[in-house]
Amino acid sequence: MRIVKERSRTGCLSCRARRIKCDEHKPTCKRCKTANINCAGYQQKRDVDLRPLHRAQADASPASPSLSAASASAVSTPPAGPPVPQLRVDGIPLVGLPGNPRPGQRPTPGARHVLGYHQLLFRTLPLLFPEEHLHFWRDELCQVAWGSDYIYLTLAALGSLHRATLMMSMPEEIYQKGGLDTKISAVQVYTQALQELSNQLDEAKRTPKLLVAVLCLMAYFESFSGNIPACMGHVQAANYYLTFLALANTESNAYGDIKNKGLAPLESCLRSLGQTCRVAVPFPRLRGVSPKQIVPLSSFATEAPSAVNMAVLQALVDLVYADADIEELVWNPLVAHSRRISTALIYNFQDKLLKWRDHNNHLLPELDSDSALKTLLTYKWEKFPVPPPEYSAISPRACLAAAHYSFYMARMKWALHLLGEDKETNEISAKFYFYETMRFAATHASGPIDIKDPQDSYIPCEALKIGFLPLLHITGLCSPEPSWLRWIMNLCEHIEQEGILKGHTFATNLRCLQTFEMYGQGDTSAMLERFPNPANRVVCQLIPETDGRHFISYFARPRPDSDTSIDGLAAYQILGHARWRCYFGEHPCNPEIELYDEKRMAMETLSTELLLSKRAVVNWTVWSTHAEFNMSRAIRDHINGTRLLPPPDEMQVAI
Repeated sequence: MRIVKERSRTGCLSCRARRIKCDEHKPTCKRCKTANINCAGYQQKRDVDLRPLHRAQADASPASPSLSAASASAVSTPPAGPPVPQLRVDGIPLVGLPGNPRPGQRPTPGARHVLGYHQLLFRTLPLLFPEEHLHFWRDELCQVAWGSDYIYLTLAALGSLHRATLMMSMPEEIYQKGGLDTKISAVQVYTQALQELSNQLDEAKRTPKLLVAVLCLMAYFESFSGNIPACMGHVQAANYYLTFLALANTESNAYGDIKNKGLAPLESCLRSLGQTCRVAVPFPRLRGVSPKQIVPLSSFATEAPSAVNMAVLQALVDLVYADADIEELVWNPLVAHSRRISTALIYNFQDKLLKWRDHNNHLLPELDSDSALKTLLTYKWEKFPVPPPEYSAISPRACLAAAHYSFYMARMKWALHLLGEDKETNEISAKFYFYETMRFAATHASGPIDIKDPQDSYIPCEALKIGFLPLLHITGLCSPEPSWLRWIMNLCEHIEQEGILKGHTFATNLRCLQTFEMYGQGDTSAMLERFPNPANRVVCQLIPETDGRHFISYFARPRPDSDTSIDGLAAYQILGHARWRCYFGEHPCNPEIELYDEKRMAMETLSTELLLSKRAVVNWTVWSTHAEFNMSRAIRDHINGTRLLPPPDEMQVAI
């Protein structure tokens, strides 16, 4: 006689959705923990009528693995407050909706709009904007969108592309195909939005606040695609219209003490977008793209939060952009060697960093490294193991904030060393803080931890603000040893992309740097164990082309008979340059390196004027002269900088 086992109906929601047996361990089951899946917990007990149930109702189960825990528990408990974003049972932060298509199911065009809009509402907007500004982006803008085609299409396109990006990041082929299909649909909707905006531009200018908001969202759409020129074009146009809007509000204020509170969400968004654009194209400063210099008043005035949230990291990032010279010093590799930044300014910025650390010490105790640095300086111990050891139990957002702090401190110590301030102490301190940056990046890359709040997650493919990649790139440029450089290159390749910043691009530039370091030593076959001290290192300037897919980087070293402490950049002669084309993530970049001969090196002395005369920089200068939204340029930049997949004829071609 065959014994039929009765299926358990008391297992956790995750195991039930996956249709596997649950061990029913409380509060979370061990089977989910073993599978590295967020356990959704158990359905709450509920009171039911004593009427007999229909068998189909009793056997009801989730329609697909993408249903969230909130969808299952909502049957028995009334909703409390506004809906919150949920994680899928497999950990991917897509919105769990009853209408979520099953893998392989092709949604209709109308359903795609619904899925994109809900993705934007529940996940995209909270990811991009601080909580105090969601009232504008989620409530005001979404309400107006129901009566405006270009606004609604922009919202649907952005949400759909976010959804597609997450799906394409999953390892399963079926999700990647579905993600590519969703991305194609999102691009089609986005093109319609551009056309509608162009047709209604005169009318849209009558409500400039909404126009600026839509251009910001279009910039984020292009950022998801990694499209540098199209993203920067929308940022430039949004800054153009916001300037006139702010002036109009100022003139209408009877007291003249304007505080454009209604414009705060737009100003904050454009400042964040401008910061990313400045990292992507650090040279030269382009008209209409650079963020306004700000005073981060909220850095220490607010009550200390209980977790590392978006505002904590943004307050730290804003410290850099409060001063144009500090911003240049942090992100432009050549500025520290030019000797034009005062030491007083650097010491003042260090004090601000320490105040930020002390204000958030209860959130990031790992930053209290004064004793470790003091020991290092006392015993002059400089053995830093690679790969760097990881910290334990730090959330992704906390790792990012800690990495930013360590990186900024390292850049200040590096600059002080080059300026001749206590050279030995500052060189060791710079190494220590650069190494701490690597440790926090390694901790983040080691894998997910148990995150209770989905908003604390940090997934590179949806990270559109300044993340780990630019920190790792400049840390690689300052690495004291080739082992550091190789480890950073591998990690950049692993991260692949954070918005318009691409890991393959940075890894390629670092690989070229290693070639020029060996060439600078006079023996290209030598296996270097250590790089020269900071004053004798090869320096470089990476510049993207205006199509966003081609890159050129110039490399220089000090002349043997020069003194960098006196001559600054004038002491450097250009060794050569490297060019490459960066594909859409999956394919490596193949650089073409040109090493200059002695005659050309003697003619090519590194200077700001020389770089300004280079074709790539001149093209950006010309590009930046077009301020307003223009349909032709928007489409051209979109086509030039976007690739769904590399064309067949480009697969094996190198510049």
